[in-house]
Amino acid sequence: ALRSVKTNVRPVLFANISGSAMRIKASEQLNGSVNSYNCIVSTLVKSYNPESDNWDDDVVSSNPADIFRYVLQSPAFAKALPDSRIDLEKLAEWWVYCDENSLSYNRVIDYDTSIDDVLNDICAAGVATLSKVNNIYSVIIDNERPIIKGLITPRNSWEYKGNINYPEIPHALRVEFRNQDAGYETDERIVYADGYNESNATLYERLQFASCTDSDLAYWYGRR
Repeated sequence: ALRSVKTNVRPVLFANISGSAMRIKASEQLNGSVNSYNCIVSTLVKSYNPESDNWDDDVVSSNPADIFRYVLQSPAFAKALPDSRIDLEKLAEWWVYCDENSLSYNRVIDYDTSIDDVLNDICAAGVATLSKVNNIYSVIIDNERPIIKGLITPRNSWEYKGNINYPEIPHALRVEFRNQDAGYETDERIVYADGYNESNATLYERLQFASCTDSDLAYWYGRR
């Protein structure tokens, strides 16, 4: 604990430490130390600016591309990477895709985990996959592309055999998310498959998106 009395001076001067300041009037309900308090916080990150094609400093952003870069260069990462180890051009493309589809990543990381696990979680929110080629961190975006890269035909294959296992598609998904309109409490959005509703759906499955805080986005994930 640190107890001090100073006027207009920060009591803690360590670098890269976020702090909170409160002015509280002592009363019968409150006297002494504050054991806990609730707040909504945002991290300032480098954010891609499509108008200038540059990355702006100290921006509040929930875009997965911005958070992806922040994790790799955060003070919390002891081996923070230089720009040369990150595919910034691909992240810029991903930023635009996430922005067009209103995809966001809002999660409190207060547990032991690895950098790759966090990056994979961010990629899932942004409909992408983590990619590391030649020691460069990048992503593969799961979006439609106008050009076919490969095609299997009788002219380039022979004695080819394959099996496809078709899963039993559920009638509806219970998408769990943290609802920002309900104080970030755990909530769920039921998303029905085509041809089903509450009157005829019997096969339900659960889908969790802990980084999602918006009901409409939870619905988008479920339909996708």
